Amino acid sequence: MRTARRQPGGRPVRFLLLGGKQVRVQATQVVFDALDNAQEMQDASGEVILPKGRLFHLRVNTVPVAGAKAGVDGYRDVLRQLDLPDTSVGELEEEIASADSVDPVDASQRVGVEAGVPKTGGLDFGPSTSFRPNDDPLLFTLRLNAAWDPESN
Repeated sequence: MRTARRQPGGRPVRFLLLGGKQVRVQATQVVFDALDNAQEMQDASGEVILPKGRLFHLRVNTVPVAGAKAGVDGYRDVLRQLDLPDTSVGELEEEIASADSVDPVDASQRVGVEAGVPKTGGLDFGPSTSFRPNDDPLLFTLRLNAAWDPESN
């Protein structure tokens, strides 16, 4: 089952996470998926990448922002709201600094960084941001992603 809602210009969205953390953003799109898996899936190393049973996924896209400063500031703000370290901000700044040197063939591919809140109650949650190096000005898309496995509580 998939449900999606798109709102040009954005609407205020607030996530309340276990442990009292919360984050507020202006969302342009909210996508909810419920997946039923008859059997677990493993990668080549044997690590389970998709457990058996029902999984729920939520993805929220925020209002895109133009320019490196706006992209970094928006991502940093979400990290701050979630009390996450800002080490990935440095990684983002490095990606931005090297945007001009990206091979033109690869420049249309999105480049980005992500962070994650420690898993609690079966919920994986985290923000990510990305941009295309060939955009002028750079256009940043901030996303919040959640995956909940009710069986792993």
